[in-house]
Amino acid sequence: MRAVAPIQMMFPPSLLRFVPAFTSRLFVVSQTGQFQLVDTSITTQSSYIYQLETGGAGVHAFDTSSSCQALAFGDVAGYLHLYGASSHVNFNNFSNPTEFADPEEPHHPIDINDPIAPLSTIPMPYCSGKLLSDLPKEFTKYVYRRSLPIDQVILNTMKMVGSVGYAPNPGLWKRNEVRYPQETHHRRSKETREDMDMIPQWYKKIDVKYSKMGIEDFDFNLYNRTCFAGLETNLPNAYCNNMIQVLYFTDPLRCAVINHICQREFCLACELGFLFHMLDTAQGIPCQASNFLRAFRTIPEASALGLILSDSDEARKKVNFPRLVQSWTRFVLQQIHSETQEAPEDDMQKSEKSSELGSELSKLYGWTLLNSNQCRCGNVREKESTTLLCSLVYPDPLPPVPEKVTPQYSFTEILERSLCLESTMPAWCDKCEKYQPTLQSKRLRSLPDILTISSGLENQQDLNFWQTQIEMFGNKDSKPMAFSSAPVPKRCRYGNCCTRAGCKFFHDKDKGKKYVIFKTDTDSSPRTACSWLPLSVHIKLNEDGTVAISRSDCKVEPAPETKVAAEQSLKREEKRPAGGAPEMDSGDSGVLYELTAVVSVVNNTRTNIVSCVRVGPSYHLHHQGGAASQWYLFNDFTIVPISPEEAVWLPLDWKLPCVLYYSCVDLASKHQTKVKTPLTVDVFLQDMSLASDGGRRHVTFQPLTANEILRRGDIVAMDAVVCYPQPGRSGDSERRDTVHDPSFTHVCRSHILPSRSGLSRRRALH
Repeated sequence: MRAVAPIQMMFPPSLLRFVPAFTSRLFVVSQTGQFQLVDTSITTQSSYIYQLETGGAGVHAFDTSSSCQALAFGDVAGYLHLYGASSHVNFNNFSNPTEFADPEEPHHPIDINDPIAPLSTIPMPYCSGKLLSDLPKEFTKYVYRRSLPIDQVILNTMKMVGSVGYAPNPGLWKRNEVRYPQETHHRRSKETREDMDMIPQWYKKIDVKYSKMGIEDFDFNLYNRTCFAGLETNLPNAYCNNMIQVLYFTDPLRCAVINHICQREFCLACELGFLFHMLDTAQGIPCQASNFLRAFRTIPEASALGLILSDSDEARKKVNFPRLVQSWTRFVLQQIHSETQEAPEDDMQKSEKSSELGSELSKLYGWTLLNSNQCRCGNVREKESTTLLCSLVYPDPLPPVPEKVTPQYSFTEILERSLCLESTMPAWCDKCEKYQPTLQSKRLRSLPDILTISSGLENQQDLNFWQTQIEMFGNKDSKPMAFSSAPVPKRCRYGNCCTRAGCKFFHDKDKGKKYVIFKTDTDSSPRTACSWLPLSVHIKLNEDGTVAISRSDCKVEPAPETKVAAEQSLKREEKRPAGGAPEMDSGDSGVLYELTAVVSVVNNTRTNIVSCVRVGPSYHLHHQGGAASQWYLFNDFTIVPISPEEAVWLPLDWKLPCVLYYSCVDLASKHQTKVKTPLTVDVFLQDMSLASDGGRRHVTFQPLTANEILRRGDIVAMDAVVCYPQPGRSGDSERRDTVHDPSFTHVCRSHILPSRSGLSRRRALH
C-alpha cells in the first residue's frame, strides 16, 4: 500500500462512499447537505458542488447503489433524498456477492521412513472395538491428587460448632480461587442428573427447609392431599417411618396395640399404640414418632443388630438398606410379640419359652412349623416352633453354559420352596455320637393370617436372579407403565380470585380439600395387569405339611377356587352376629391371600425407603365417610394414590422390593377390630408425685378420692409449664444460617384443678 496525495475539499467531509464501477472515484458528503465527486488518481479536482434541499436538517446517512445509477441521502428530519443518473433508474435486486468454493489446503507428503514426522497429523479411523493400545483394567488404577494441608493460621483461629469448624479467612489466597480443576465433581453431577431423571419424583427423599417458624411455613398439602397423616423426617432413625405406616394400616394390629397397656417405661407396643392414636386423629397433618424412636433406641438388641443409625452421611453410605429393612421388620415383630404376649397363670408356666406364649401379633403373623432332623442312621428329631417371617430361598446359580437355557421359576415356586425348605448339612446325632449328614426339613402345621415375606436381595446374586426371572416372564417387553399419581400442580396466576370452573391449577383455598377415592373397575379387578410378583395367591396346606401355591391374578376372570372362597367369606360375614367369632368352613380347600403392602428401597444418591400400602375400606370409612379400597405410596409425609400395577412394578435398577405382606381375604372377620380404651378410673387414683418422696408435710394439695372423680361437664383449671429448646442451626462460608433441626415445645409439668366447691385445694392430675 502507498499513500496518495491529499485532496483539498471546499466543505468539511462527513460521509465517504466509493463508486462501485470506478475504483478510484468516491463521493464526499457533508452534514449540511453538500456532496462532490472526486477522483483520487488526479491532483486537480472538479469544483462543481451539489446541494441538497434539506431545509436545514443535517445529513447522517448516505449510500450508492450497486448499479451506480442512484444515490440515497437520509437526514435527521426523517426524509430520504434520491438522486439518479436519468429518469429511469435501474436497481440490482440480487446484490449479494458471488460465493466461491473454499480452496483446499494441500497436504505435504510424508516419507514413510521419516522418523521426525508426528503421527498426530494423520487422522485415526473410527473404530467400534477395542484398540491395541487400550490397557486392561488390572494394569491401571485411579490416583487422586492429595488435598493441601490446612494452614496453621486457620487451625489456630478455628471455632468448632458440633462437628464443623469455622475460621475467618486469613487472606492468603484470592477470592473464589480454585486450586485445580475438579473433573470428578462434573462427572458425578452428570451421573446424578441422569439418575434423578430416571426415578419418579414421589419416590425421592424430600428435605424440609425450615424457617424461623419451624414447620408452620412449610406447605405439606403439596405432598399429601389425602385424608391420612404422614410422618416427619427430622428425627434420628426416621428411616422406619414408612414401615410403621404398614403396621398402622393392618387393622387388627392397630387395634391390638392401642388396647395394650403396661407398666414398663420403654415399651414399643405402648408407644406404637400412642402413635397410631395420633395418626387416627391427625386429619392429614404430619405426626412425629419421637416417643417410639426414643423407646426404640433404648433397646440393646436394636443397637446390636445395627438398627440404630448415625446422623452422619458417611455412616449412612455404608449401610446395606435392604438388609436393614428386613432386620427391622423381623426385630419389631418379635419385640411386639414378646411385649404383648399373654402372661402365664402360675409359676410352672413362667419357665416356658416366651415363643410358646400366645399374643395378638402371633395370631396375625405367626404360623407353626415342624422342624425335622433325620440322620442317615434313621434317628429323627422333631421340634415345633412359631415363625413370624418367611425368608425367600433362591436356587443355587448354575455356571454359565452357552448351550443350556436358564431355568424359569415363578414366584409361587420360590415361595413353596422357602416355606417347606429341605437341606442337608452335618449335625450332631445322639445315636451315632458324632456329626453325620442330616436331612433338615420344615413342614407347616398351620397358615398365618398375614404372610410376611422377606425377599432378600442383599447381594448381587439374588438381584440377578430377580432380574433374569422378570425378563423371562415378559415384564421387560411390556410397555412402560403410566403413573396414576399426578405431579404437583402449579399455582394459579389468579390465586383465590380465580373463577374458572374446574381449574387444574392449585389455589390456596384448595389446601383443605382431600382426595375422595371411589371404587372403580381397576380397584375391584386388579388382575388386569400381570407381573412376576403376584397381587394374590392361593395357598393350600396338605396333610403332610407341604403347601401348594398358585397365583390368582393375571386372569380376566378369577380362578374358581378364588371366587368360591371370596363368596363364602362374604356369606360368613353377613351371617356372623355383631362381635361374634367367625364360623369355620370345614370344606375350605385353601386360603386366598392378597398383597396388601410392599416395602421397597429406592437406590439413589440418597437412599430412601418407601412403602406401597393397600388401605382397606375401614380406614376410608373412618376418615372420609365412604368405604373403598385404594393403593397409596407412602414416602414419609408424601402420600399419593397409585394403581395396583404400580405396586408390583419392579424396575430393579433403582427399586428393590424388600418385604412383602400378603393378607387373607377374611382377615377382618377373624380378629376383633374394635378399639377399647385401656385407661380406667384407677389411673387418677394413683398418687405418684415426686413431691411425696420428701414427706407429706411438703405437699400442699390433696389428691382426689374415688368419690370425687371428675365427671362430664365439670369445669377445671389447667396450668402447664413447657420448655422450648433452641433449634439446631448451621452456618456456611457466607454467614448464612440454616435451620436443620427445628425446635418443638415439650410439656414439663401440668396441673388440673377442679372448680367444684370443696375441691379447690385438691389436685386432679399432675
